[in-house]
Amino acid sequence: MPRKLPFLPDEHHYAIARVAISAAQLDHAIERLIYLLLALPDQVAEFILRNINTNRLIELLQTIFLCGVPEEESDIKALFQRIKVARQDRNDILHWFYEESSIAGSAKLSDKRPFRKKPAREMTAKDVEAVADSLDQCQGELVEWMAYYDWRKELSLHDVPAEQSDPPYWAIPAKFRPLGK
Repeated sequence: MPRKLPFLPDEHHYAIARVAISAAQLDHAIERLIYLLLALPDQVAEFILRNINTNRLIELLQTIFLCGVPEEESDIKALFQRIKVARQDRNDILHWFYEESSIAGSAKLSDKRPFRKKPAREMTAKDVEAVADSLDQCQGELVEWMAYYDWRKELSLHDVPAEQSDPPYWAIPAKFRPLGK
């Protein structure tokens, strides 16, 4: 039987579980996109995905997107910065110790590893849910950027300038779609 922390309400436990699930889905999406974008023989892809940590895969994926859609550099970099922040928050939520907080409705997260100087954090269940939401949103945006990248790549294979062709609705990242659609 799983043990619950007696000072945390169920909503906190559920929020923590949701962060774990959302983070796993984001990591899976990152690995899947790397696999699809590199189009390498399976043995090479397997070697890369087994031997390069997720932080490095994120950098690789960012570089692929920046090379494929260089004019969107600021938006791509902003997305990958949000991914890094959300994954760091995930690490704090899943790897730090939970302690009873003096603030009602909050839990105190603290890093007990030696020689670490990160201050403890107080988080409500709503704060933890916000991290899960951020992880989910990052995953969705990655998939949208993949569609846009693929559309641009297809145009370049046929020597069609992207400026002369409007992308289909599915290939436009949501933040660039016209209002009302």
